[in-house]
Amino acid sequence: MSKLRKIIEIAEMTGSDEIEVWTDSFKVMGTLFKDSERIEKGIVSIKNPIISPLLIENECTDSAYDWLNLFEDQIIAFTIVK
Repeated sequence: MSKLRKIIEIAEMTGSDEIEVWTDSFKVMGTLFKDSERIEKGIVSIKNPIISPLLIENECTDSAYDWLNLFEDQIIAFTIVK
């Protein structure tokens, strides 16, 4: 089972699509978009993401977009937010 499928399975178990994801260089919080075509390609799509650089404290560096697409291999950690 792919990393993305495991993430979606956990999200479904918790009943929430709100997710926070960490990569090597930034973290993103938003709503997980479950599209079977993207899942097959290993693409994690997040709606209304708020993107913040890692390890930068007390600076207003958040960026908001409509969509963010990541490859599942970029994810190093995640949490489902209720």
